Amino acid sequence: MIVADTNVVLKWAIDEDSCEAARKLIGQAVLAPDLILVELGHVLTKKVRRRELEATDARTAYTQLPLLLEITSSRPYEQRAFELALQLQHAIADCYFLALAETADMPLVTADHVFLKKVRAAFPTFDARGLGETPQV
Repeated sequence: MIVADTNVVLKWAIDEDSCEAARKLIGQAVLAPDLILVELGHVLTKKVRRRELEATDARTAYTQLPLLLEITSSRPYEQRAFELALQLQHAIADCYFLALAETADMPLVTADHVFLKKVRAAFPTFDARGLGETPQV
């Protein structure tokens, strides 16, 4: 099982850089905090407003993507996510995924290179993977 963040899951439905690597994760056990529903909705509606995505495609993605995930409550990770956001000087939303992965002792997969670099610098032994990377040995 892995924790995949929103930018990875979105690539399952949207053709953009690294979508092929992201889609290879479909069918694996993927865990995410319920915050992912807010983030998916935010990005999908933003893409519709910018005319980058049709509303019908956004609706389908918003309905179907969560079915491919095991979604868990964000509440148990609030304090740790906050502390990680302070420590890493990074957005708290991303840190919820890290807090979940850290607590559940699962790899974190992200397509956010800035976030990945910060996580690896702060926690060199933690299994944080860029999209398409093989597991650390």
